[in-house]
Amino acid sequence: MKKWILLCALMSANAFAQTSADDQFQRQIDEIMKAREEMLKSLMDDSNMGEFENRMREMMKRFAGPDFDMSDFESPVIGQYDWVVTDTQKILKLKVQQAKDHPLDIKIEQGMIKIKGDVVATQGTGKNKSTRKTSFERSFSLPDDVDQTNPEFENKDGEVLIKFKRLAIGKSSSKSSSPTSKVKVKGEEAPKNDRVPVTPANDDLKI
Repeated sequence: MKKWILLCALMSANAFAQTSADDQFQRQIDEIMKAREEMLKSLMDDSNMGEFENRMREMMKRFAGPDFDMSDFESPVIGQYDWVVTDTQKILKLKVQQAKDHPLDIKIEQGMIKIKGDVVATQGTGKNKSTRKTSFERSFSLPDDVDQTNPEFENKDGEVLIKFKRLAIGKSSSKSSSPTSKVKVKGEEAPKNDRVPVTPANDDLKI
């Protein structure tokens, strides 16, 4: 009898523990769904991906704890770029720990800038310090008001700077002809006065 009572008590405890675990799991699911809705709303409302990526990090830290390091899940380039605007330039700044003897491949075509290459990232400290090498490829849309034909490149303190000259508002890139200049059309000549007086003959009709 005692064994039966003990067995019932154990089964009741397991059932209670299972119910508590189910409730906790359901709460986690509800939080994940709520965070998902916030992220989707941010993706629709925000004007750039930077804010969306920040919300992604916040959600990951919420469920993984304060010691969570997002860099373990992203490449050394993702999220580490910015546009800087000056009076004369628009500058794309990329923070890249570039691998030695592996220059970046940068192409600019059809209003896009495509960057790919190998980067090196160092994580942790002391005995936990590790280095990893990874390949990446990213594309960025270029603003309409920049000169895409002659960018300047600079590598400074682990940052790659790609500088584009800003175009003046309403200014055409082609040179217009002077209003006082004259354009000569090839093969066209001014009309000539070819009329010559005719000498009258004796049999001409006189009026």
